[in-house]
Amino acid sequence: MIKANDYLLEPSPALMKAAPFKLLCSSFNIDAIHPNTHLYISDQIHRDFPGKAYLVKEVIPYTSSEIKRLKKAKLEADIAVRNFNISAESLKNRLGIKKSGNKRLMGITAHDDKQYIIICENIQRF
Repeated sequence: MIKANDYLLEPSPALMKAAPFKLLCSSFNIDAIHPNTHLYISDQIHRDFPGKAYLVKEVIPYTSSEIKRLKKAKLEADIAVRNFNISAESLKNRLGIKKSGNKRLMGITAHDDKQYIIICENIQRF
């Protein structure tokens, strides 16, 4: 399960098109969040991972009470969704989020087939 201080790994667009998802898991010793989400989680940073890496700050169940709490927080973040029941634009409007470049909010479906919102920070990679 995803937790704070894990690393969320998002493959590059070229990798997404080639679809070597099981190979990524075995090559980098990482876990898929869900077979159809195509995001990966690790407890350590993989600097040679072909894609983007984020540090997970918070994992929030996608429930009405949490939506209300997040709306009151007035977050600023870039928003993306993967294997989620609404679009990124709809999620942005529902949460009242302003666009910002230093945080990322991801709406995802996890292995337990429940939906979560993950708040992450971009990681500078060398």
